[in-house]
Amino acid sequence: AEVNVSKSYFNGAMLEEASFHRSVVAGATFDAAQMSKARFMEVNGRNSSFQHANLIEADFRRADLVNAMFADADLSKANFARAIARGANFRRATLLEANLKDAELRGAFFQEADLTGANFHGALVYEPDLMFARGLGSVYCLNFSQLPSQRAPRPRRWNCPSSI
Repeated sequence: AEVNVSKSYFNGAMLEEASFHRSVVAGATFDAAQMSKARFMEVNGRNSSFQHANLIEADFRRADLVNAMFADADLSKANFARAIARGANFRRATLLEANLKDAELRGAFFQEADLTGANFHGALVYEPDLMFARGLGSVYCLNFSQLPSQRAPRPRRWNCPSSI
């Protein structure tokens, strides 16, 4: 693909299985778009917005998603392996069985997000950013017995058994 659609508007668009591989989508708006199985591998998606979007099985591997907005999006089975999503907003997003393996998630916001079955193996995330998420009991690779109550947040890399 490798196109530049930065600051473009795709609100409500039907983009299922679309490929934006290695494209620049920085500042683009995909709010309420239908993008199941869309491919955003290695994109520059800084400050992009995917609020209320259908991103089931979307592929964001190695994408730069710093400060991206995923609030209320359905990211079930989405792949964020090795993505950089510092400061991304996943408020009330659905991340059922999502793959966040080795993702850089410092400062990402997961309040009221459903993380049921999500894989955080090797992800770098601040513990307090996950405190108000749902489905934490079934998240792979998180040790919630170590969640601090009111301490200053420190990033933690989550490691899992090698079988995952």
